[in-house]
Amino acid sequence: MIRITGLLLTAGVLAAALFLGPASAMTTPKNDRAWQQPLISAHQLRIGDVARTPNGGEWEVREVPKRRNGGQTIEARVQRPGDSRALTMMSWPSAEFIHVRRPTRPPSA
Repeated sequence: MIRITGLLLTAGVLAAALFLGPASAMTTPKNDRAWQQPLISAHQLRIGDVARTPNGGEWEVREVPKRRNGGQTIEARVQRPGDSRALTMMSWPSAEFIHVRRPTRPPSA
């Protein structure tokens, strides 16, 4: 490991940074820029939010999220954006933080 201005880098990370150069290491793909918003707590979910799962899938919250197990679990009915057939329930621990993209205007009922 190498310490550079307070950061610890392994040999693999350092080699990748040197190989890719500073310009490519600092850029992010265009589709990931929308997800650079702050994380929100699971209990702050609301209708219309588009949540991103750890595997990269996107799910839109369709109903008001409900608290289960004494408020320890948040459960919401979600669907794939633009696909009403893919409707399912998802749950998160209430202390978990989630990547969420909020719509610019409220969804039409």
